[in-house]
Amino acid sequence: VVIGSGPSSEPVIFHLSKSGLKTLVIDGSDISSRYDQIIKKNIPLSRITPKLVFSNLKINNRIKNTSLNSSSTISSYNFNYLYSKVSGGLSPFWGGGLFEWNDNELKMTTTIETNLIRSSYKSLRKRLLCGSREMFFKNAPFAARFYQDNLSSKNLNFKVSEFLFNSNGIKNHRHFREEFDQHLIWNSALTIREYIQKSYNISYSKNIEVHSIFSIKKIKVLNCKSSQGDLQIKTNAVFLCAGTVNSTCLAFSALDMKSENFDLMHTSVAIAPLIKLGKVDKLSRKNIDIPDITWSYTKTDMAIPESSGYIISSAFLYKKLQRIFDNNILHFSRNLFSSILSKIAFVTMYRKNESCKTNLYIRKNTIKNPNENIYDIKITSKSMTVNSLLKCINNFIDFNNNIIRKWQVIIPLIQVVRNGGDVHYTSTMPQNGLKSSPITTNELGEINGISNIFVCDPSRLSYLSTLPHTFTSMAIADASLPKIIKKLKNNL
Repeated sequence: VVIGSGPSSEPVIFHLSKSGLKTLVIDGSDISSRYDQIIKKNIPLSRITPKLVFSNLKINNRIKNTSLNSSSTISSYNFNYLYSKVSGGLSPFWGGGLFEWNDNELKMTTTIETNLIRSSYKSLRKRLLCGSREMFFKNAPFAARFYQDNLSSKNLNFKVSEFLFNSNGIKNHRHFREEFDQHLIWNSALTIREYIQKSYNISYSKNIEVHSIFSIKKIKVLNCKSSQGDLQIKTNAVFLCAGTVNSTCLAFSALDMKSENFDLMHTSVAIAPLIKLGKVDKLSRKNIDIPDITWSYTKTDMAIPESSGYIISSAFLYKKLQRIFDNNILHFSRNLFSSILSKIAFVTMYRKNESCKTNLYIRKNTIKNPNENIYDIKITSKSMTVNSLLKCINNFIDFNNNIIRKWQVIIPLIQVVRNGGDVHYTSTMPQNGLKSSPITTNELGEINGISNIFVCDPSRLSYLSTLPHTFTSMAIADASLPKIIKKLKNNL
């Protein structure tokens, strides 16, 4: 059984579809639903992220318990827990970007041979639609203009941003179709549907929530809820692809733990405006709202990036304001705002969060109903905003010192995103020996202490780079699956 349909389930389902092993894929939603038809949630999280447009994002940042599902409650303190009921784990553009970690970073998160992970990077690129927007669209003036300034530095690296693209979005794209062009971003449900339809050994059941797992000898029993009521699913093996918090809670139930604290790793995130001094082209409706440029900053004595991020055109802001200009007396101001906004971009920065300790606490609640598996989940973080801000400012100053003077970060306008708001939290169930945790796995992601439950999502990572982890999490799972399948077949 594969639980979840996010990006990390793609390599799992791909390999299982060719294995001949009888497989069931289950998801709390429905992978046949079109994500761009889901009703928008009116939550003012950020003006930078287009994820809010289609993802029906839910946000928990209150101390008071709220329902995560019918068997779990969750509360947060100094932390934004973001989750979505959208099938396929629609990633925002930074999570969906293609980033290959260097060997040093890979060795800190897994003992799988780096050459195997490099091979998986290539395999994923080959079977998915990958690349920069310049490969699919001629209209990318911002990146071209930026590169014309001959940016170069020993420590600051720039390259054209690469993504996992939605082939349907490219096929049907019109420059002014949507406010944020989020339909161009790959959604794993699209790929998973194809694997299921073409295979003879994979079945799919929608709208099933798995609340707990227990074992009867070698058989794993999944306690589930669906629209038809409670049910149990029995299986030889389980692949956890449900996301860090959900996967950790399911592993917690499988090991019959009572209460535990888990370290929750995530990066610090900051956003700042970047201004161009000099002549630039005006923005228009034709500008596509995917970030053109990726950057990373590495100090001379370090082999891994200290910070990284995107440079984003302000086209998304222009299109948003344009609707206001078209409908009232500000219509005459359109050209003025176009000229001003064309000189402004935004820099997102991800850096190691060394000053904020975050914990995921899970407790089995035996008071409400001793005969049911009910869990209380809490995420708490020690707020160190000033310290985080100072470190981000130092990195932005380094950024300014390493970039030509035509472009400058406006330091006083730096904004630090609240902990968890970047959706970069991982590493609750790392590989044994690389990081300590109440639940650990072996090299293949198999949970120590219970056989044939495999962690295949970011909760398995033992290290978190400043570079987004989605593609690497997929590659690690992809590199593991051939050995996992061999193990399962030998045990049949």
